[in-house]
Amino acid sequence: MKELKDVVVFGKGGSMSEPHGVVLLLLDQGMHQSPLLDSLLIDTPYRRQGLATALINEAEEYCLDHDYKRIFAVTSPENEPAKALMKSCGFSPMILWEKKLP
Repeated sequence: MKELKDVVVFGKGGSMSEPHGVVLLLLDQGMHQSPLLDSLLIDTPYRRQGLATALINEAEEYCLDHDYKRIFAVTSPENEPAKALMKSCGFSPMILWEKKLP
């Protein structure tokens, strides 16, 4: 784990300088001032081995240790593996609207 000003970086597998998986936790985001899981990336050969779940669990522990009451994550509607992961980790779907600007 590496803490910066408004982001915490979690890495798993390999080494911290070259992890097999990483997730960013953006702190105090949005109207609820709650953390947002962002940029969950797992190297292809290491997918489906529990790294993503371990990273999410580590981020959740950080949030609990810092008295946050909720955590958010965003996935695209087409990303079925990410949606299944979020559901398996106890996340509930919410409606998020997007408008692409010129």
